[in-house]
Amino acid sequence: MGAKRTIRTAFTFFTLALFLLLFSRSNNTPSKRITEEFFTIDPITSFSTEPTALYLTYLPHSGFHNQRISLENAFVLAALLNRTLIVPPVRFSSNPIPYLPTRKLVSAIESSNDPALKPCSSTEAFDSILGTGSCNPYHDFTHLSWRHLMPIDHLLNRITFVERDDMRQTWFRASLNIHSDDIHWVKDKFPYEFDFYDKSIGVSTASKYSRHIHLGDLLNQTQHYRLLHFGTLFGSGRLRLSDTPNVELQTTVREAMVLSNPLLDRLSNQVTRQMGGKDSYYALHLRLGDGVFAENATANVQAILGTALIGLFGTTDKSLHINLPLDIPFSSHFDDRSQLLQVHRLEISRTPVGEAQACSRHPSGRNNPFLRALPLYIATDVDPRRHPAFKPFFRTFPCIYFLSSFKDSVKTLKQVRTPFGTGNLGPYLIPLLDALVVGNSAGMVGTPNSTFRYIIYLCYALP
Repeated sequence: MGAKRTIRTAFTFFTLALFLLLFSRSNNTPSKRITEEFFTIDPITSFSTEPTALYLTYLPHSGFHNQRISLENAFVLAALLNRTLIVPPVRFSSNPIPYLPTRKLVSAIESSNDPALKPCSSTEAFDSILGTGSCNPYHDFTHLSWRHLMPIDHLLNRITFVERDDMRQTWFRASLNIHSDDIHWVKDKFPYEFDFYDKSIGVSTASKYSRHIHLGDLLNQTQHYRLLHFGTLFGSGRLRLSDTPNVELQTTVREAMVLSNPLLDRLSNQVTRQMGGKDSYYALHLRLGDGVFAENATANVQAILGTALIGLFGTTDKSLHINLPLDIPFSSHFDDRSQLLQVHRLEISRTPVGEAQACSRHPSGRNNPFLRALPLYIATDVDPRRHPAFKPFFRTFPCIYFLSSFKDSVKTLKQVRTPFGTGNLGPYLIPLLDALVVGNSAGMVGTPNSTFRYIIYLCYALP
């Protein structure tokens, strides 16, 4: 009897030990370790409910890079208007909320955060976007603190800010005791309605903005409101600053909004080393997958390739036009359009020290002028193996890399989960890794009019 009890007890302890071992392993998976490497910062959620505390915020919309520009403008405005900025989270989504007039944008954000609304079917989505439906067309999204992606904490010595994780309008009353009559709205009816200036000489009649607001006037008119709430703040030319301290402030904000994250930094350096190290390759950004960029793919490819040949590789040999698609002549139109592109190039002469990772090599004649040149890295939002726009690049350059060339790094990044493990964050981070890798290049050319290009330039400016 005693022996049976001993066996039973031993079996119980063995089962418990096995369960604890399996549990500890399940909580120490590669995905969990990678996610913990990505998330290293706690949110700023301490608020002042004093009636004298003044705040400023805005409505985010569109993709990541448009949201970044909005946040940059908001930081500068908050500092110039002596207010604490309420920072919305980054909104990652496969179906971003586009720009909408303020009233409709509030409604779209509210409905996307309403758990009671069912997701829209394809036939219901259009009605809901117009405000006539009863479903949620923007249900698929992930919120993330900006502080996980950029060192904006560096601004805290000059600009006070707090973060919010709830984008419903009820948040202001619940968290800050701000009521509707405490809010001054600056509402817009179209994307480029307002710009803001500090001196009259800063206003241009050629501005695409239809109404100009002087910051001093705005400060005086809104000082009795606890919350100054804007609609959109997107637009790289929305702030027209002339005073030297204000221009310096804007530069300081911009410098604090470069991409930086322990996991992204490690993986971008890993990819860079596999191409020979920093400044060992040239880079291009080709945005071809959506909207006007898909429509203008042929013209943009012509301009980017031509600018790369001349601005990066230093060739003026127009016989290279044979590598362009047959319907694109190497003409004066080409030369004019290529001048619109900004070229960042380092004056270097060294070549890669070695290639730990094989590039996509293509047949090349013995006299190809690029055989001894630095390899080329291309950041893109389409599949380069299938998109016809890449044919001239494959025909011209003997060694090309894409982020997909580095499968281990991409696989690692795709394992990042949201903080509570409810969704996969990794796919949204792929373009950010692309930008950091481009930033390590010896020279780069970006797609005209793409906001993604600006964040690449910020990465390129990193030491």
